[in-house]
Amino acid sequence: MKTRAKAKRQAKRSQPRITPNENKFRELLLFIAHRSGADPHFGAIKLNKLLFYSDFLAYLELGYPISGQPYFALANGPAPRYLVRVREQMVKSKEIAIARKATPSGVQERVLALREPDPSKFTPAEIALVTNILDMCRSQSGTELSELSHRFAGWRLAGE
Repeated sequence: MKTRAKAKRQAKRSQPRITPNENKFRELLLFIAHRSGADPHFGAIKLNKLLFYSDFLAYLELGYPISGQPYFALANGPAPRYLVRVREQMVKSKEIAIARKATPSGVQERVLALREPDPSKFTPAEIALVTNILDMCRSQSGTELSELSHRFAGWRLAGE
């Protein structure tokens, strides 16, 4: 029994500590919003899922998340814990704007990039990964991506 507990502690210590990088998160949000400007499905739910997939697939493929932001479970799937605060700061600093549009399913909130994202904040592998995610998800709505995210074990275990 002691051996199992000791192994668990050693495994926990050997895992890299993930440090949130708010500046990189802001640039990732801008990158996604900039590249999604013509996407009619791009709203708040889809933004949350694209950020989630970018960080979690980067962790799987690259060994680290792009932004390091913590995520939490909501009814529509995972979302960055501090997105609302960061988004409000970015609106105040005129980096983004929020456009609201009535749709048959409710009001769609779109994040509009008001400046170009800074590509120097990303590695070529990160840019390629996010670009691939955007290409794969282009035809999907936020609801469809949300349903897909519900299959993610971490979301099912987290609870709201």
